[in-house]
Amino acid sequence: MSQIYHMPTSSDAFVSAFHSWLSRYGGGGPFGPINSEFLQKSGPQLTRDQLLDRYETHTIHCRSCRTQLKRLKTVQAVMAVGTCTHACW
Repeated sequence: MSQIYHMPTSSDAFVSAFHSWLSRYGGGGPFGPINSEFLQKSGPQLTRDQLLDRYETHTIHCRSCRTQLKRLKTVQAVMAVGTCTHACW
């Protein structure tokens, strides 16, 4: 298991334990045993940075987060204009 999966944070301990349980008692889960061959067929391996990238994995897909990000960028632009205007006076 530790040779196949990389769990980037300690909060993934439950996921690791669940995969161990599936391997031991569940025949590898609904898709069969999870081994190197299965992982190669499942697609490219992601780097740690890609796994932990909150923007790419969540924000661009979440309507609420996208809305708040747009508002934040608007506030930042207004503040930048205000700062420049204040500096000129």
